[in-house]
Amino acid sequence: MEENGKVHSGEPHIGAAALRVERTKPEQLAQVLAVYKRARAFMAEHGNPNQWGNSKPPAAQVELDIEEGNSYVCMAGEEIAAVFYYKEGEDPTYRVIEEGRWISEEPYGVVHRIASAGIVKGAGSFCIRWAFSRCGNLRVDTHRDNTVMQGMLKKNGFSYCGIIHLEDGDERLAFQKAAPTGLVLEGGGMRGIYTAGVLDVFLEHGIAFDGVLGVSAGAIHGCSYVSGQGGRSIRYYQKYCQDKRFMSFSNLLRRGEMVDTQFCYHEIPEKLDPYDFETFAASPTRFYAGCSNLKTGRPEYIRITDMKKQVDAVRASASLPFVSHIVQYEGMELLDGGCTDSIPIRGMLRMGYRKNVVVLTRDASYVKPPQYIGPGHIVYCRYPRFMAALKRRPKTYNETIRLIRRLEQEGKAFVICPSRVMTISRTCRDPEEILRAYELGRGDAEARLAELRKFLEG
Repeated sequence: MEENGKVHSGEPHIGAAALRVERTKPEQLAQVLAVYKRARAFMAEHGNPNQWGNSKPPAAQVELDIEEGNSYVCMAGEEIAAVFYYKEGEDPTYRVIEEGRWISEEPYGVVHRIASAGIVKGAGSFCIRWAFSRCGNLRVDTHRDNTVMQGMLKKNGFSYCGIIHLEDGDERLAFQKAAPTGLVLEGGGMRGIYTAGVLDVFLEHGIAFDGVLGVSAGAIHGCSYVSGQGGRSIRYYQKYCQDKRFMSFSNLLRRGEMVDTQFCYHEIPEKLDPYDFETFAASPTRFYAGCSNLKTGRPEYIRITDMKKQVDAVRASASLPFVSHIVQYEGMELLDGGCTDSIPIRGMLRMGYRKNVVVLTRDASYVKPPQYIGPGHIVYCRYPRFMAALKRRPKTYNETIRLIRRLEQEGKAFVICPSRVMTISRTCRDPEEILRAYELGRGDAEARLAELRKFLEG
């Protein structure tokens, strides 16, 4: 079977119309062939003139792909941003592999004939990540001269496996990805703006993950990362941090919680600093909000697919005990996820994410001390299991840090944390101090980009 071509590197776009993947329609044939024509020219210009030559893939092959329902287009608005072949099931050309072995022999999906129209940066990566999100075990092959494709695959977590041969005998380099990559985001109130700085660097450098699990402030900033809105968190945090509706004790006295939920979870994302709900929904990255279930005393990792409809799950994740109302969500009573699982690495591992990047908001020397839980037995007297979890929190936190360090030594986790002790408070309202914490996050992420890429590509 003729194999894939690739013409554009990078990650899902920022700021353009949301990308979406759909099956190719017969009436789109001419447009698809035009994309492939551009791809042939691009490959020839970039040292890969032989993979597709002047005629591959032939129109008859593309028509057959469309007829069989295996041709897909990545749409940016009404324009085709990329095209590719995707199918789940055995590929005959992958039965024999030389000079290596496949990572997994479990059922898999394949991507062939991928090409970008060149109108949206990262369209190719978006397609690859979409395909992986469908099957969780993806095989791809490419020409030895197609260094652009090879780089994109490695950046998206694929491993080189060996050499396969097409039906005509041509050699191809084989790659596979069988374990999804995860991003774990700790909370910490206003300390979480450090995480926003880290995530903005990730966006700027095209670093993407298959799954993101955020707790509290980590969930808040993780939302804008998945929607591709770099700079959004620091922008509205600085603009509204001194607004009483954003966070204040006057809110607590008047409303019974420090945060004005209508303002923070509706007015800001829907009107004042619009959230890109469409891009979030189209993203192949799975997003989870970590919350605490008061009745069970255990964490809940809630998959968010529609941010507007499920915003209360994110609100629950960031609803601190004692200063927030209990959030009712799908029959559960929820509060801040940090109460039961401050750094949800175990949750990601249980969901199958074997390689995780962890962003902490405490420096490497931090050890959580015993904590006074105040009038908790009175306020939450109906929730003894939740209170037990609160009491265990320092012990659980420190045990989790030890687990993360062990995973880091084993090459299964990569940790980014503040390079110095941060003095910013959980309720900081100083725009300059908030900016300093954000810039620290950016600086720490930029300093470790090369290490991070090596970890993700290994």
